Amino acid sequence: LTDNVKNGEVLIETMYSEGLKKFVFIGSMNEYGSHSGALSEDLAPKGRVINYAKAKTKLAKFGFNRAAYYGKLFIHPRPFYVYGPGQRKGSLINELFESFCEDRDAILSPCEHFRDYIYVQDVVDGIIRLTKINTSNTVNLGTGSFIKVKDYVELFWKTLGGRKSKLIFGGQSKYKDEPDQPKSYADLTILKQLTNWQPAYSLEDGIENTISALVEGNNYD
Repeated sequence: LTDNVKNGEVLIETMYSEGLKKFVFIGSMNEYGSHSGALSEDLAPKGRVINYAKAKTKLAKFGFNRAAYYGKLFIHPRPFYVYGPGQRKGSLINELFESFCEDRDAILSPCEHFRDYIYVQDVVDGIIRLTKINTSNTVNLGTGSFIKVKDYVELFWKTLGGRKSKLIFGGQSKYKDEPDQPKSYADLTILKQLTNWQPAYSLEDGIENTISALVEGNNYD
């Protein structure tokens, strides 16, 4: 909310003033806060909003303002919960994969919250398509559905071939700064209107691709 936002504002202002026509700024579904149900881009934040998301919203507002001032375009994709190979060490996916490979219990939080999971390749495809639009917009990038994290974990674990008894739910507490995650999902209306496209990977296919990449070691330490 301090240096990152200020530096972002300087970058946006500088790029537009030097002739940039289109700025694509990656936001976050956490900007919606604790809304439930279908999340449309016109919703204002609700309830507790983490600082990361506040900063995204603040910088996006600045970007739209400066784009209008200079007669340029500002595009603000909001990815929902992105999964796939290449995630940081300690992430849920890497923890599950390491636990399976080492034949040890996976010690997890209760995993009772919900997420709209989107496979990373769909996010890449969506961003590329959004770079080609010619209007300034905030646009959701999700699947338009949600799943309980516990169910996602069990599906991932089953695909790995792990024994269900190795999943220890509630073995650790939920991270205190974890954003609220009610039963919410991306409203894809604007995405479809602007790109004539929507994410294509099923959860099962995305998980299989993720595991294949991890096994091959292409994106895994």
